[in-house]
Amino acid sequence: MVKRVLMVAVVASFAASTAMATNEVITNGGFGDGGDGWTINNVNENAGGVSFGGGNVTITGPDGGAGSGFAEIFQNAANPSEAAGTLTFDVISYTSVDVGFTPAFDSPYVSVNNAGSGLNADGSLSPGLTPGAGDQAGYGDLQVAPPHNNISYSLDVPAGSSNIRVGFGVDSADNLYGSGVLTIDNVSLKVPEPTTAALLALGGCALLRRRR
Repeated sequence: MVKRVLMVAVVASFAASTAMATNEVITNGGFGDGGDGWTINNVNENAGGVSFGGGNVTITGPDGGAGSGFAEIFQNAANPSEAAGTLTFDVISYTSVDVGFTPAFDSPYVSVNNAGSGLNADGSLSPGLTPGAGDQAGYGDLQVAPPHNNISYSLDVPAGSSNIRVGFGVDSADNLYGSGVLTIDNVSLKVPEPTTAALLALGGCALLRRRR
């Protein structure tokens, strides 16, 4: 019994000490180097676009034409450990004049591995947004009565992927009545170092075997 308790304590201590060994896998998340590391994806432009400057990025959704569209930046971040990670970012501001309708017809979003989520003013997410789908499914409440300023977001990124596609954008369901304008900064995606992830897994296996 003493050995078992001691082993649990050692593994727990080891896990706590190694959990901090993480890699930053996003390139130029502070946008100090302009658009370096990021790819622009501007679908059905219509006045939509992306502007880098001042240590952040501003994404303007499409507007002024029929149909739907979106403007987006993204990058594929390498995850050598294929472990779960944590994505954080700050919305510096979101504004739109397309707020006289319920729901509004444009919305900012974050996308991880092509799974989009609308942004809420309390820092939470609304999953289920598909950019360019032409509807408001998955829209968060950040598009209701803007402007919204200085909101921090954090979300878990699932394990099992050696490449993590991270995107940010503004979706427009109608391309009418004005564009949504999103400014973000401080994008960070941290995953465990490969050795840390492996050692934590071994520690967990050792505990399971001991419990049997």
